[in-house]
Order: sequence, then C-alpha cells, then structure tokens
Amino acid sequence: MNNRISRSNRLMLGLLPFLGFCMGLLGTIPAGAVESIRGISWESTPSILTKPSLSETHVSFEAQLSEKDLYMRITSLSAMLSHPDGTRETICRYMVHRTAGCGGPVPGTTAAVDLVFTMTCDPSRSQAEVVCSRATMTYTDRSGWTIPVLLSVEQLRTTTASQEHFGIAILDENGAVGAQTAPDEFSCTDTDPGANGSIGVYFDSQGTVCQGNIPAGSTGQVWILAKLSGATAGGLGAAEFRVTGLPASWQADVQSDPQVISIGDPFGDGVAMGLLCPPRGSGTLLLYKVIVTAASDEQDVRLEIGMRTPPLNPLGQCPLLVACDEPVFTQYCVGTASCFINSRTSAPCGNPVAVEQLTWSGVKDLYR
Repeated sequence: MNNRISRSNRLMLGLLPFLGFCMGLLGTIPAGAVESIRGISWESTPSILTKPSLSETHVSFEAQLSEKDLYMRITSLSAMLSHPDGTRETICRYMVHRTAGCGGPVPGTTAAVDLVFTMTCDPSRSQAEVVCSRATMTYTDRSGWTIPVLLSVEQLRTTTASQEHFGIAILDENGAVGAQTAPDEFSCTDTDPGANGSIGVYFDSQGTVCQGNIPAGSTGQVWILAKLSGATAGGLGAAEFRVTGLPASWQADVQSDPQVISIGDPFGDGVAMGLLCPPRGSGTLLLYKVIVTAASDEQDVRLEIGMRTPPLNPLGQCPLLVACDEPVFTQYCVGTASCFINSRTSAPCGNPVAVEQLTWSGVKDLYR
C-alpha cells in the first residue's frame, strides 16, 4: 500500500458565486445514490498507531450516480470498520445532493470521490477512534470543468470494538462492498517508550554518557540528540520538545545545525525544529550542542526533556518526533533520556522512559 495522501481537484473560483446563488434560491434535493465503485486507490499512514498519534487514511475512487430514490434523503455511501473475526460496524453515512434547476449531475454521471479518515489510538485499551473527517465529490461537465457535488456526512460512531486490529470498508447504495482494506490493516497496540525514537540530553555526541560534572565558575558541554528507531528509522522531518531543570543562575548557549530550522528556545517554552527530508542520516542525530555556564554551585541538576508549551498540535502533548513519510509527516510521541549534572549518587542511565501523554478522553473531546 502506498503511504501517501493525494489531493482532489477544485472548481474554478468563478463558478462559486453562481452555484451559491442557485443553492440559496432553490434549495437542495438529493441527486441520487452511488453505485459501481471502481478505480480504487487506498493511501494511508503507517498501519501501527500509537498514542496519541493523529493519523489519516485516504481512499479515492470513481462511482456512478444513480437515479435510485432521486427525491428522497438516502444513504449513498457508508463506511464501516471491519475486524479479523468477520464483524463490521458502520461508522458513518454519506449523502449526495444536487442543486435543483441549476444543471448539476444527472443519473449515470461518473463522479470522483475522495474520503479521508482521521484515526487516534488508545493502546492501553486497544481501541482506535476513527472519524470520517473529510469527503469530496466532483464530476467533469461537457466543457471539461471540474464541478463539486455536495456530499454530506453523518457520523454514527467512532470507536472500534475491543480488538486491536481493524480495517476500513466502503459500501455503495446497495450495501455492497466497493472498496476495503484488509481487516487487520491497522492496529492499535501499545509500544515501548523508545519504539519510534527518543530525545535525550547527553554528555557525549554519541548519546552514551548521561552523567557528568560542571563545577561552579566553569563551563561544560552537553548534546541534545534524537535517536531514531521504528517509524522514524527512515529519517527525521521535525522535532518538538523543551528542556527543563536548568538552574536559574546557570546559562545555556544553544547551537543548532545550520541546516536545521528552529523556532523557540529549548530551555524556555520549547522549540519546534524542521529538518530536511530525505534524511541526511539515521541512527543518532544532533539537534543542539549546548554550552552550559555554571555561575553557582548546584547539586543534583537534572536536565529533562518535556513537551513544548503549548504544543503546535493540540494532540501532541508530549515530546515529538516527525517521520519523513512525505506528505503525511506522521507525529510520534517518543521516549526521553535525562542528563544528570553534579549528582551525589549514581544516575539511572538506561533506556528512554515514557512521558505523560494526552488522555483518551481529551483526544475524543477534540472532535466534539
């Protein structure tokens, strides 16, 4: 499956006033339903979802507008979640409309349809929420113009059954499956904190030393690194985070790679960084080199990675790495690694730890 999201054509702006006038004057009536789905193209994000990732799956196809129930409000298309055990559940219905007295599509017209589904995941409960977020339909008239058709969406439910694997199916007006993924195409499963990479502060540029000393009146150097794995192993497109724990009397002079675009202060409210895709490397990438000046004697200093405040994406309430999966650029909450300075005891260096992420109820509230 090709992991891309394409765009639909739009009507020339000059026709919009005319269409708006017709709709306002005469109202709308159903244009018939949809059948004979063909030319199907699924384009999706990576099939493993992780909390609180915001992923989109897109399907485009051609279909024929029928004359069935021309003047009644009927379901023209519907979307269902399918499961490996053979069960299905309808999550939304689509209704096609045409404008009376202003031309528009007639029964038998071939239309191009684009549907987008937004998915979030709660791996602790193995539940994914799927929202029918966008829907467009167009047809080409005799003059070669691309004309939009009004396509309304009725969201019925959004949560899968308690199964971690699921797929999506599109049904036509007769209830026949016209387009579908495999019933286990997507999964909502828990992963370890560093499964899709991590961000950490280290005393070396390889990311192997997390403990050191910076005496009062001296300077020291630390590195902020991104370690790539899982979905980010193919390259890093962006990062978003902040660093906390710097004593008020200390100073941090940050130096980023000249090829990296960054906005904000990593030791203030946080930073959003953009890197070049395709990636320049993999494994461990330098985000910042930091010169730390210790103006006073401080013990047990711990530099920690947290989320940018506020995050650019309200769903991304965690340190983020963005994969180079153009044009989707999927965001992933990642694990973190802390740096311990002037510690009086041995620091617990090791695997990245998880960070507190957006609650499942908070994710659902964003769609209401």
